[in-house]
Amino acid sequence: MKSVMKVLAVIVVMSFLVGMLTNCGATPPAAEMVEATPTKAVEEPAAEEPDAEEPAPDEAESFADTWTGPTIDKYREAGKIRAGFAIEAPFVIQDPKTGEQVGVFPDALDELEERLGIPIEIVQSDWSVLVADLQAGKIDVIAAPLNWTEERAKVVDFVDPFYFTGWGYVIRRDNAKIESIDDLNSEDVTIATLTGTAGEQGSREDFPKAKIRSVLVPGGWAVEEIVSGRADVTPLTNTLLKAWLASYDDILTYIPEDAITNPIRPTGTGWAVRQGEEDWLNCLNAFVADVIAEGMVDDWMEKYSTPDYMEPPQTE
Repeated sequence: MKSVMKVLAVIVVMSFLVGMLTNCGATPPAAEMVEATPTKAVEEPAAEEPDAEEPAPDEAESFADTWTGPTIDKYREAGKIRAGFAIEAPFVIQDPKTGEQVGVFPDALDELEERLGIPIEIVQSDWSVLVADLQAGKIDVIAAPLNWTEERAKVVDFVDPFYFTGWGYVIRRDNAKIESIDDLNSEDVTIATLTGTAGEQGSREDFPKAKIRSVLVPGGWAVEEIVSGRADVTPLTNTLLKAWLASYDDILTYIPEDAITNPIRPTGTGWAVRQGEEDWLNCLNAFVADVIAEGMVDDWMEKYSTPDYMEPPQTE
């Protein structure tokens, strides 16, 4: 009997222990659960208002709206702007196929007319009278490749340059007395120049001992003066040296040898307006900056520097 009681006691104790272990970690009855603190709803941040949309290109202020002033308003009232031309490839060229004037600057004027909204009238002029025509009010802008010079800057306002050009000197291959640029500053040398050009003024300043033969030649170069022997050399802009001398390669050459990439007297080439017309000058400066940044000037230069447009003027 005692043995049975001991067994029963052991069973009871073990049952108690098993119950305790089974209830460890169990969820307490609902009555005994600690009431949870309600979680406050997280407020969504207020949606940001969208930024104002950029105006569409046709809604933005146009070039024509931006540029106004007494001079430009005068041109609007007149219904035209008069642009003076003088031939010099590739900037202004007489198209051999059509007879029309084409080139970098005619294309630039077409673009300016479209952006400014004022018709542009082309006035054919000549290098010897371009500045005088501007001062006399016969034209409103010199739209020829006018190089900056100190003398010109006293009487006109230069627009920022479209391009930078300089000079080489064309000589006969059989001219034994000239081997380098230094040989040009001699009383025995005659330099043929086009009247009123930067090449003429630069030659007088750089080679004061040389004789200057100033000529008026249609087409923009004095090669016949060199071929005929009436002059020893003539200045020619570096943009023309290679193309225009190609058909004279057996007779003519140029100095210095690197004149195309490293010309004499490199200077900005561009337009000019009358002094005191600040609104017109600023408008053209902005236009030039735009077409350079947009790659249009490089495109025009490449287009009009091809053999289709760069044939030299015919000489008699």
